[in-house]
This record gives sequence, structure tokens and C-alpha cells, in this order.
Amino acid sequence: MRIALVITLGLLIGLTGCRKNEKDVQMTISEPSAQPPAELPTTPDSSEPAYYDAAPPPIQSAVLPPPTQPSMSYTIIRGDTLWSIAVRELGNGQRWREISALNPGLNPNKLRVGQTITLPPR
Repeated sequence: MRIALVITLGLLIGLTGCRKNEKDVQMTISEPSAQPPAELPTTPDSSEPAYYDAAPPPIQSAVLPPPTQPSMSYTIIRGDTLWSIAVRELGNGQRWREISALNPGLNPNKLRVGQTITLPPR
């Protein structure tokens, strides 16, 4: 019973204190501010307000193509095949067809030592 009485009294005192603080806050908020409203900027030549565009103009960006590697030249040596050249120079024997396509008139079965061919970029 004493505990209930103490709790009830504590709540009443706390609520009374809160109400007093609420009045103080309401009075502070309801007071008008003494500062005048901000003025718009004016142009240097007149007293009329200056108006600005809502957004700056869009930035133009150039889309550059990816850098390309130049084609390479290769001189055929004894024992070369397009497959072996593709493995050694390009890292993949399956790319021998690219070598053949870059060198029209080249017969893959009759490569000559000293012949220069064009290789695709790696």
C-alpha cells in the first residue's frame, strides 16, 4: 500500500512538472521572431530581384571507344603452323582462324619460312 501511494505521488509530481515545462515551451514557440525575412539578391544594375536558372546546364561527356592494340607482324620460322603461332603469340591455339582471316591468300598448309604475316591483337 505504501508503495502504491509513493508511486502515485511520484507520478503526480512528475506530471505537474511536465505541464509547467510544456507551458514554458509553448510560450517560447509562440513568441514572434525579431528577424526580418531574407531578401532576394538583386542585380548590380537595378534594384529588381535577380532570378537564376533552377539547374545548371548538363555536362557534356565524350564517350571514348576502348583503346585498340595495333596488329603485330610475325615472321614464320621452320616448323611453324598457324596453331603453334596462335598458342605461342596469342595464348590460344583456337585463334588460328583469326590469323588466317587477317591474312587473305595465306594457305595454312603451305607456310614459307621468312614469310611475314599479321597477327590480331592479344
